[in-house]
Amino acid sequence: MLLSFSHRTLAADLAVIEGNRGLYDGIDLEGSTSTSELAKLLKAPVVLIVDCTKSTRTVAAMVLGCVEFDREVNICGVILNRVAGARHESILRMTVEHYCALPVLGALPKIKAEAFPERHMGLVPTPEHDLADELIEKAAEMAQQYLDLDRLLAIAREAPQLTANKIPPTPL
Repeated sequence: MLLSFSHRTLAADLAVIEGNRGLYDGIDLEGSTSTSELAKLLKAPVVLIVDCTKSTRTVAAMVLGCVEFDREVNICGVILNRVAGARHESILRMTVEHYCALPVLGALPKIKAEAFPERHMGLVPTPEHDLADELIEKAAEMAQQYLDLDRLLAIAREAPQLTANKIPPTPL
């Protein structure tokens, strides 16, 4: 796993890993194959993206639960998703930052239509739909408008650099 990640990101300035399902969801009770286990293996910082639909303080409780569930997972910030408006965002930011001591790195508004086509277990790959370039441009515009990209980049730069020669051999 580490060798594969290292080789595929060797020439990259930054790697973003999209989690599958919830942070701690895996194939068994211990969370094997979960995003959290991958993050620990890679020593990668984690930014939680939390659905805020019809919630305020409960979002802080969910974030705090994720932080406390496994202290080895390096949760560094939160992005609020599906925020209803400025008042909703303000309350969410205050509660998450107060109760969780984590920065809110952005707040994405509710959008009326799902832009990216989905299917079971994830998004439809880019080559499989015609609107990919347009949708990627729209997503980039939203990121610039609603996310603190400088702080996200700073968090990413704090991750230890993995190189193939620093990775311990994996037992067969």
